[in-house]
Amino acid sequence: MKDRLQKIRNEAIAQIKAAGGMDALNDIRVSFLGKKGELTAIMKSMRDIPPEERPAFGQMVNEARQEIENSLDTMKKDLAAKARELQLKSEVIDRVTKGIDVILDIDVQGAAKVHELCKTNEIFRDCVEFVFVAPPSHAELERRLRGRGTDAEEVILKRLKNSILEISRWREYSYLLINDDFANAVEK
Repeated sequence: MKDRLQKIRNEAIAQIKAAGGMDALNDIRVSFLGKKGELTAIMKSMRDIPPEERPAFGQMVNEARQEIENSLDTMKKDLAAKARELQLKSEVIDRVTKGIDVILDIDVQGAAKVHELCKTNEIFRDCVEFVFVAPPSHAELERRLRGRGTDAEEVILKRLKNSILEISRWREYSYLLINDDFANAVEK
């Protein structure tokens, strides 16, 4: 029974990694986790296991289920991100080829992806400029984050910590714009 459980888990993970789209992921979820799914069938067969072994086996089944669910969630997020990226890329290319200026308000990670795209795409390579918008100081950034009143303390602390590394990357950009006053920064 344990070998069968391990085989089911491995097969599910392999199918998830090979899935080409959301429909395929849903089919995988149903075939392994649905009412008539393979993992559900194993749970139903627990009555054939000696009572003293059921808790340990039940825990193994739950761990396998959780791992499959986590893999499905991760793959769904990856597929959604790739779809958004392809859509954005298509929309941006369409506008740029028509001579329309495009401004992307993206974080450092997003800018890194665009940098990579510029290396392989002539359209982007020839027309993209990167502007790093930075706060006038770390203290001012903290004041602004706290002033919003929308984030929990741990979120603010994480953003402040991340900002140190992100701000240090300003040299990777064509221009540096200090956002000391929003209206003034927009004018520049």
